[in-house]
Amino acid sequence: MNVTAVAFHPELPIILTGSEDGTVRVWHASTYRLETTLNYGLERVWSIVHMRGANDVGIGYDEGSVMIKVRGVVMMGVQITNKLMCEILFEILLSCPQMTISDG
Repeated sequence: MNVTAVAFHPELPIILTGSEDGTVRVWHASTYRLETTLNYGLERVWSIVHMRGANDVGIGYDEGSVMIKVRGVVMMGVQITNKLMCEILFEILLSCPQMTISDG
């Protein structure tokens, strides 16, 4: 897996990476834990862009593009040691594949 694109989200603590195998991985920016993997079957990922203020992320592939909306939810809880723990859960809300058609 060779990484071909990286984007740091400006408002959510996530890092998005795209690779030659066509997957986009969403990582937590503080823990570097893999949150989710997306694969739309559109070949290699070439670019990842974000839209400030809207949590929209655009992904450019060999065979088209996808626009997704990412929502971050902060969950607070108390551990047995009485330390406050904060965990951020991510959810992909919307995906709209945009296929390109070439004259073959």
